[in-house]
Amino acid sequence: MKKIFLILTIILSWSNFSLAESFFYPNGDEYIGKLVDGKREGKGTLIYWNFKKYEGEFKNDKRHGEGTFTDEADGILYIGQWKDDKKSGSGAIRYKNGLKYSGEWKNDKENGKGKIILPTGEEYVGQFKDGVAFFEGEQPIVYDNSELFYGKYKNNKKHGQGTLVFADVKAKFSAVWENGKLVSIQEQSDNKKLLLQKGHVLNRNGYLNGAILYYKKTLEVDPTYKPAKLSLESALSDLNVKNTLDKLDPVCQKSDNEFGTIKSCLSKHFFYQKHPVHPEIIKDFIPGYADSGDIIITINLSDAFDSNQYSLLDDYEISRLDEGKPVVSINYPNGEGYFLYFYYGTTDNGAMVLKTQSNSGGSGIFSDLLVLKVKKRLGADHDLFNSKGITLDKQQVVLEKLVSISLGDRQKASIKIMGNKILVNDKTLNIPNY
Repeated sequence: MKKIFLILTIILSWSNFSLAESFFYPNGDEYIGKLVDGKREGKGTLIYWNFKKYEGEFKNDKRHGEGTFTDEADGILYIGQWKDDKKSGSGAIRYKNGLKYSGEWKNDKENGKGKIILPTGEEYVGQFKDGVAFFEGEQPIVYDNSELFYGKYKNNKKHGQGTLVFADVKAKFSAVWENGKLVSIQEQSDNKKLLLQKGHVLNRNGYLNGAILYYKKTLEVDPTYKPAKLSLESALSDLNVKNTLDKLDPVCQKSDNEFGTIKSCLSKHFFYQKHPVHPEIIKDFIPGYADSGDIIITINLSDAFDSNQYSLLDDYEISRLDEGKPVVSINYPNGEGYFLYFYYGTTDNGAMVLKTQSNSGGSGIFSDLLVLKVKKRLGADHDLFNSKGITLDKQQVVLEKLVSISLGDRQKASIKIMGNKILVNDKTLNIPNY
């Protein structure tokens, strides 16, 4: 009888343990907990691929309720309440160098009454709004989204002489700001490695102008220092992208997974997740000149975005932006030509109109009219070893080709959109509802 009881106890224990199953996602994340209709629900643990972890409550697949978030790479620990995947309610956070905040949160930012504790032990209590609080005293201090700034603000922006201290690194930056922009640095060091690292810190924290100043100062110390040269080139390229983003609809200046937002940003600017659609994706829609018909008609933009196949964050450039609509190009090495596209906008029924140009290194410049639509669909999880069977539950955003028409070699083409019609020189192309 005791033996039967022991066996039953082991079975029940195993049964309870097995309720917390592990689920693996294609991007490398792992979830340990319960799924209801394919969504995370109740208590569980989400282990991210990039050394981050959330342990706590979920609701409708989102972090919701009490939970603890750990970022090992950046040394961040948050314990508190969540709502719809964002820090909301009461919570406390600790940063890498010991800076702490405890108090009220809303929409992932410090909002309401709260307290910061500096690494020195000094405490400041006050009202926070969207992650910012001002504290008066002998040495005025501004807490700005985990940064500490000793200096003056004007119209809620850093302005004038000040010292910036980041919460996650032991680094200080004395500089001059104008309307929130870092315009000059006051750096006495001539250590090229230290200057380069300080530039990297500013770069990682969004101060591209300041990073560029540090990279330039590094090259003043050693004009041949290759890491500084490469960093400066990359930062200048990023600044060009940032300046472009500033001209877009505000909602398109940040990443968003809502299909309505994605569709809107593609329609207005042909941008996906803060970046223009890569020229290589567009090129794949155009058949070779020795071929006919539509060979590739649909591309999964969700997975193509960060794929090695398209290398979406490299190699291409925005030649210009006309009323929010880009001209995007890619140049091939060794004189093998280029490919670019002009985005014209959408018809009334949502068809996106582009003109492409391609050159293979010779004298020919071939143009095509390309008409696309954006759609959402459900795809299958391709993780063979952790799948319980094929289920179409993976959200995908796809570009679908409606038509491509050759415009010839070095032929001028006037393209206009009128309602659901595309006018190409003296020809009219009617786009049906699709």
